[in-house]
Amino acid sequence: MKLKRALIISATALVLAASASAQQANPDPRQKGPELYIIGAGDVIHVLTWKEADFSGSFQVRYDGKITLPLVGDILAAGRTPEQLAEHLEAQIGRFVELAQVTVSIEQANSAQFFVIGKVAQQGAFPYTGEIRVVQALALAGGFQQFAKLSNIFVIRETQGRLLYYPFNYDDLVDKRQLGGNMILLPGDTIVVP
Repeated sequence: MKLKRALIISATALVLAASASAQQANPDPRQKGPELYIIGAGDVIHVLTWKEADFSGSFQVRYDGKITLPLVGDILAAGRTPEQLAEHLEAQIGRFVELAQVTVSIEQANSAQFFVIGKVAQQGAFPYTGEIRVVQALALAGGFQQFAKLSNIFVIRETQGRLLYYPFNYDDLVDKRQLGGNMILLPGDTIVVP
């Protein structure tokens, strides 16, 4: 009996371990993972190459997504994380120095913006400085104009080349205290207030 119980406990432990391992390999897509900053046109980045001042400095990412490093030439920076760009620069600078150790940091995140258009007090682009929800973004835009259709607000988001539409009903938020649609914005999102 004791042997049977020990076998059951051991088998249960193995099943739980296999389940945990499978969960790590296939994480739940609804769980929020760490956000990675993607460099974009207009950003100012700082490249620090250890003991190599000639390959260090601040660079603005041009409209074509590239920066120019002395000797190395044009390097595509847009679309990469700072870590990915650092690895690429280490390989490129490594052609000229024996040991290239590069760190890339973001000095100004000019490409990270969200947009508010339509019947609001102030339309335009706003800097994305951190996690912000639709209601907070509308407050930054100064509130609504007189004939804004508050029940027909929506957010447009581009994901993998597709435009997605997310409705937001401000009237439901105020009158019924329903938070549906008050989503966290991402850089590049556009709020439309008809």
